[in-house]
This record gives sequence, C-alpha cells and structure tokens, in this order.
Amino acid sequence: MKLNKNFNQLFFILIISIIFIIDLNSQTNPDSTDFSIPVFLPNRLFSNFDKQLNTYYLNTGIDLYGSVSGFEYKINQNFRSSLVKSAQNSIRDEQYLYALGKYKINNNWKQGVLIKSNIVSDDRQLAINQAVINQAMLISEFQLMKGLILIPYGGYSYNTQVDENDTGPVYGLAGRTGDLGFADFGLNSTLRLENEDISPRKNTIRYLDILVTNPFNHEVTNFLNTRFDQYRKDFYLFADSITSAQFDITNNIESRTETNFFLQDLLRHNNLFGLLEFEISGRINLRTIDRDTRYKSADVQSTSIFDTQVDE
Repeated sequence: MKLNKNFNQLFFILIISIIFIIDLNSQTNPDSTDFSIPVFLPNRLFSNFDKQLNTYYLNTGIDLYGSVSGFEYKINQNFRSSLVKSAQNSIRDEQYLYALGKYKINNNWKQGVLIKSNIVSDDRQLAINQAVINQAMLISEFQLMKGLILIPYGGYSYNTQVDENDTGPVYGLAGRTGDLGFADFGLNSTLRLENEDISPRKNTIRYLDILVTNPFNHEVTNFLNTRFDQYRKDFYLFADSITSAQFDITNNIESRTETNFFLQDLLRHNNLFGLLEFEISGRINLRTIDRDTRYKSADVQSTSIFDTQVDE
C-alpha cells in the first residue's frame, strides 16, 4: 500500500511538471540590440529552392562574422523570392542587407558604422507593393562598467512607399546589462529607444526587458521577468477622391502603434526528488493596438475613417 501511495504521488508530480513546463521567455529577447556581433556563429553561404504545388520559393544569402586587428564586422545579406503560377503569375522579391563594422579605440570604447537596406517588390496591386528602406548610421559603444554597455547612434534614413520619398534623421540609444551580480540576485536587462523622423511620417521603437534571477539554493531558482515594448509605424495608403480633394493629398497616412506589457514569475526546481526538473509560473500579458488615420473627412460615409483600438 505504501509503495502504491508513493507511486501515485510520483505520478501526480510528473503530470503536474509536464503541464507546467514552460520555456523561459525571459532568456530570449525578440529585440535585443542589433549592434552586438556574435562570436561563435559560423560564416555561411546558403541557397534553398522549394516548390509547393504551384508556388516556387527561393531563399539565398550570406552571413559573415569576424574580427581583424581590433576591427569587428557582421554582414547579413538575404534575398527571398516567391513565384505563384496561375492565370496571372505573381512575383514577390525581398532584398535585405545588414552591415556593421566596429573599431576598438580602447578597452571601453568602440566606434562603428551601420548600413541597413530593405527592398520589397510585389507585382500584385496591393496598398504597398513597392517599398525601400535605406539607413546609414554612426554608432559609439561605451562600456561604462563591467557588464554595462550603452550605445548611442544616429544617422540618415531614406524611405520610399507608393512613389512617396521621405528622408530624415534616425537616432536612438541601445543598452544592455549582462549578469550583474548582487548579494542575493542577478540582473540582466536590454534597452532600445529609437526615433525615425522621416517627415511627414514618424517611426519609433520603445523596448525595455528586465530579468531578475534569485537562486534560493543550487537546485531552486526564481526568475522574475518584466518587459515593455511599443512600436509605431506610419505608412501610406491611397486616399479616396473626397479626402484627396479636401486636403490636397495623393496618399493618406495611417499610424499603427502596438504596445505590449509582459510580467512573469517562474520558479524552477532542477532536481526534484533526484529525478525531475519542475517549473511553475504565472504571467500577465497585455497588448494594445491603436490605429490612427492622419486625414479624415466628415464627408466620407465609411467606418474606415474612424480610429480603432484593440485591447487584449
């Protein structure tokens, strides 16, 4: 009877651990700073071709990482193309280039240049079937103390959508702390603030991620993670004839702002009864999406002219 009781308890714990096993989201940042250069990733040249029914895919590119005499570099180039064969064939091409170079001035200062380019072309008659984003920036990387890095940056942005050319400054601040150890806990965090002022449009990034690690002993650890991010994108859409005549515009501007808040507390036991790894967590995840149309005419009898907000 005692053996059966112990077996039932062990089986119950096993089921609970399977139900509550959760990936530790706090250890993977979706928007960690772009300005770091990985050390252990291999250089590679790749090309893939795939066919599914009447759709053809091509994905080719090159990834280069390395350093020479204090100069570090990272180059990512990717070309993707898809062809859908039907009564009228449609082709979509996307070209992406990311090139970063940094020179080590001293142990606490690196100066660099960043070039980003993204070109999209689609022969279908979409709201945005042609787009170009080119950016060139100067970056400075400062290590203020062990584990704390701040990276101010700034430069110039050229952006094209539906035959509208916009230019202007792009600037921001990135930062990160890595494995800052205190008496009873460890701290990891990532910060990203960016403005792209390509008048009459404006794009922004606001991102903050904080992970606090509190080990009770070598087997039990508590992870407290909070994250806030907000992304605003302005893009063009074709203006109707009434709005176009009233405001003397060809294209209207729509702003889409997505705001996310995430809070999670996770408790991990990595040696439960010498047999199992057990995790249990609770989380809060809030998301708001705001859509705002720049030019609105009261003469247009359509619900699409009104701004919308979605809360989750």
